[in-house]
Formats: sequence, C-alpha cells, structure tokens
Amino acid sequence: MRHHEWKQDLIHGLEVVLFIALVYAILIATAYGQYASTSGMDIGRDTSRITIAPATLLAERAITTRLQDSLQIVRERVEQLYALLDGLERSSFNFSGLRSWRINDFEFQDVLRNAVFRVTQDSNIILEKSDIQVIATPHPHNDLVAIYFGENELQGKRLREVLTNPENRPLRLKQKLVASGQFGQDRELVDRNFRIENILPPMLVTESDSILGSFNRYNLSYDPQTEPTVLNLRLFDNANIRFGNDWGAEVKLGNDELGYPMWTSGNLAVMALYKRIKLGMQLPFAGGTGTSSFLGSSLKPRRLDGTYGVAGEFDFAFVGGSFTFGGRRRDTDGTFADPNHIYSIRTSALLWYSYTLNIHNKANLMRVKFGAGMHSISQDALMPAMGTEEARILTTDHTRFFWSPYLKVEFMNQQFSNRFGASLQYYKEWGLATAWLEIINNTLRVELKGALPLLRSSADWEPSHFVIVTIPYTVTL
Repeated sequence: MRHHEWKQDLIHGLEVVLFIALVYAILIATAYGQYASTSGMDIGRDTSRITIAPATLLAERAITTRLQDSLQIVRERVEQLYALLDGLERSSFNFSGLRSWRINDFEFQDVLRNAVFRVTQDSNIILEKSDIQVIATPHPHNDLVAIYFGENELQGKRLREVLTNPENRPLRLKQKLVASGQFGQDRELVDRNFRIENILPPMLVTESDSILGSFNRYNLSYDPQTEPTVLNLRLFDNANIRFGNDWGAEVKLGNDELGYPMWTSGNLAVMALYKRIKLGMQLPFAGGTGTSSFLGSSLKPRRLDGTYGVAGEFDFAFVGGSFTFGGRRRDTDGTFADPNHIYSIRTSALLWYSYTLNIHNKANLMRVKFGAGMHSISQDALMPAMGTEEARILTTDHTRFFWSPYLKVEFMNQQFSNRFGASLQYYKEWGLATAWLEIINNTLRVELKGALPLLRSSADWEPSHFVIVTIPYTVTL
C-alpha cells in the first residue's frame, strides 16, 4: 500500500469537490441574473424606483444561505482531512514503495531552508545544518511525501503550504526537489517493524477469541466493542452470566468432561468467571435419586453422590483443562442415591490441547481436542457408629484411580441461516455425544445429549446410559 498515492488521490478528490461547488455557485448566480432580467430588474440603471417583491428577497437569501452553508461544510471537511493527513507518523509509511535521497547542493539547501522558514517560522529548520532528506514516490509519479531537516519533519499540509506559497512559487521548489534526486545520494528505506497506524483503530479479534466465539457462543461472549452483559440459561444443567468482557458467574450441573452429564456425577459447581478462567466451589446435588425426584420419571437416576470441594476450568482456545477436589461427606442427613454404597468423584484433573480446521472457507468448522486426564472414585457407606445408634459415613473400600486419554471432536456448520453442529467425546471407555440445531440465531437452540459406556458394561456408579434434551437460551442485557 502506498500511503502518499492514497493521500494524493484524496487531495485530488477534494479539489474536484471544490470545483463542483464553484460551478454550482456560478450556475446559481447565472440563473439569478436571468431571473432578475426576466422580472423587470434593469441591472446597471437607476433602480431606485424598482420594487422587489418580498418573495424575491426571500428566495435570494435562501439561495445565498444554502450556498454559504455548502461551501462552509466543504471547507470544514477539507480541514478535517488535512488534519488527519498531518496526523500520519513517519513510521506509518510503507517505505518499500518509496525512494529517498540526500540533497548535496549546499546552495539549494539554504534556499530550501529559507523557503520553509518563510511559511512555518520555525527557526530550528534554519539552525539545523544536518542533512536534508527527501522521500518521494518512484518515477514517473515523483510525488513528494516528506522532507526531513535532521530530526525536523515537514509533510502533509505544511509541505503543501510551503510548495504553493506565492513567494515560493518562483523558486520552483517542487521541480528542483524532484530533480535533486538525480544527483543526490540514495538512502535505503528499510523498516522491519513496519506497521500501518489507523487513526480509528479497529477492535481486532484474536484467533483464540474467534474460536471460542464460534464454539462457545451460547456460553461466553467475546465482543470487545460493545461489552454487553450476556445471560445464558440452559435447561436443565447450566446457567451463567458475564458482565462485559471480564467478570461473570456460572452454575453448572454435572461433569461433561468426564462423560457424566447433568446429575449423573452428583456435583453442582458454583464458579466465578474472569476472562477465560473459572474458579469456585463444588457442592453435592440432592436431586436425581429416583423416579420421584425432579424429572426422574424420564431420566436415569444418578448413582454418584457429590462432594464438597473446589472446582475450576480454563479454556485458552489452544489449551485448556479442568479440575475438582472434594472431601469425604460428613453430613448424614444428605440425600444419597444409595446410603449403603456412597460413590463419589473425589478428585479429577484434565488437560488438553486443541486445533481447528476450516472447511470450505469457514462454512464448516471442526475443533479437535486431545489430551489426558484422571479421576478417582471413593466408596463410603452410611452406617451406625460402633456402640451408638448415631449414623456416620465411613469408608468401606479403597479409593480407585483411573487414567485415560481424552479426545473430543466438535463440528459446526454455519453456512445456513440456522446453524447446526455435533460433538463426540471419549474418556475412560465412556462416550458422550451431542447434536444441536439453532432455532433463533445466536439466541435459542435445541440440544440432544447422550452418554453410554463403550466396549464395556457400566460400573456400579454409572448408569447404563443417559439421554437428555437441553434448551440453551442466550440473551444480551
């Protein structure tokens, strides 16, 4: 990109606008003169006895006012554009398309300094006896971009004023400056840190934000321009709210990353959000123990009991993970799936790396996560303490530790007005599949989720299978 050519085209455009405005003024004046002649106004004669109708005066004032207003607007626009051009820094030029040279003619150096001082009244240019450097576009354009008197810079509107000043015109500065390039010493312009500065910089979206914005559009919001408050409700296992871009809160039921959706894990996490990090506490979930519990008649009852502890998640698009730490239950009045066999996830940790694939120019997106994780299952029981009738929770079996690779593939089609997608997850011979369809863009969708063991039978703490329909709804407050 050649900044100076763009600037020159812009200036030429402004000159065309001014020319059109001048022609418009001449046409109005001509029309008004014809109107005056046809209405009986004798220009150049004694008009003391001529009576001009008030309507004619009003029309004249309206035409003059409109013309003045139009020219004033054009002048203001020109000044604004000149101010923008003067705001361009030297580092914003693409030097790869420009030529630079030093002026070696000492006599012409003095002439040029005096001509600049005549307009700018900047004594530093007169006192500065260092090299004079000229930057211009290559032949055949030879458009002057900037002149440097040592560290003093002359460009934009100031350079134009110096070249077009009536007292400087006889000096033919522009022609001599261009001609000096034939005899001056060339200087190579290389700026390895080249960047284009935008006076109105756009809000750039990083690749990681783009990934999260696509695949987590119903959970998190990444809109750095408006910073809205986004509320997401997902019937029946998740709710979160994000204030602006940084802080928020989330309530999540289940451990999907382990393949246990909704209440099958027995855990309810309440976490605070900060950017892409979630951290909070984990609580036992009391429902989902049988057919008499909430929606128990249509969903498999849980066999795991939640614990009290801490939970956290992080997702930086290319790397992420989650963890939970819980202790042994001590509340004897809690709602257990089976008081004689209290299974619970004592600890869990998961770490993954992800990458994305764009298919058909981002019409289809695929995100692949792969990593490893571990979790432990403890077994307790609610039974009377020795010598008393008071019930206590006692450990009845050793804690079991499980290690497994982690793999998840997410697919999303966004070439249609209503997006749709699916995902498949594997962890510890347990599969979790999800399919969803968008009903209202970025607002409402229907999601079908199912989990079941793969190539093995379910453990004592796992259901034989689990299927649920959720309805994520997102609203911007």
